[in-house]
Amino acid sequence: MVRIALTNIKKWRSEPTVWLVFVVLLLYVVYFFGPVYLFAGEHDETVSAWIVSGFFTHGMMAIIYVALIGLMFCNAPYYDSSSQFYVIRVGRVRWIMGQILYVCIASFIMVLFIWLTSWLMLLPRISFSNDWGRVIRSAVMNGTLSPEHSLRVFFVSNIEAYEPIRTSILSFVMAWSVTFFGGMLFMMLNAVAGKVLSFTVFGVLWFLCMLPDFTMLFQWGKIVFYVDFFRYVSVFSAREYCGLDYWPPLWWCLGIVLIGIIIFSVVTVIVFCRRDLDAGREE
Repeated sequence: MVRIALTNIKKWRSEPTVWLVFVVLLLYVVYFFGPVYLFAGEHDETVSAWIVSGFFTHGMMAIIYVALIGLMFCNAPYYDSSSQFYVIRVGRVRWIMGQILYVCIASFIMVLFIWLTSWLMLLPRISFSNDWGRVIRSAVMNGTLSPEHSLRVFFVSNIEAYEPIRTSILSFVMAWSVTFFGGMLFMMLNAVAGKVLSFTVFGVLWFLCMLPDFTMLFQWGKIVFYVDFFRYVSVFSAREYCGLDYWPPLWWCLGIVLIGIIIFSVVTVIVFCRRDLDAGREE
């Protein structure tokens, strides 16, 4: 299974869509943390490494990231004309489990890429101490860094109530889980009904990401927060961290995503093992 997953990763060198995903992520890292670096340099301050936990708090970034997940995994499972004999040799279950492992590893790499490039962006003014630091505290207190440098990641006003390292670990886990969730959703729908339904369902969930800012105008709008699964990519979407009663608790955010991953994986394995290989190749 590991070899199957690594084989897919090796194909990235010739996949323009994968390059596009990582280039866009890099551009957004520069966009979000460039002003922070400049501000810290002008005031001779260090920046907490855990500022990256706020990367997905910007509503636009969450929307764009969901689109990047779709671009990254829209062809899963990666079955083509050369795969049929490989499937016969290793077995259907082992092959499809390798594809699921690939989505898991690729999701981890995407999130790790954001963390590492953000830290590299802030060198040499980065601090790994378990403290939010003066830069984040100042930005939270004033609502921005300075008139010249805007803070494009958002933190709650009572940020001191949350331990930086623990918050960052949770943020990483949630981002990884939601990315894995999106990849497995695409894989399951592609296996069950093909790309038309995949893009339709994924598009509906992507549209939900844009609704929270508007649905609060209606009494029923709070329901959207419990089905807006891709918004859970940020730990600050959980009630315990955002301080808003209409957002779901952390256990719901993580639980519903993990349950979704399990269901999508089981359905994918069952459907792929029962379908005709030639039909899968044609799609």
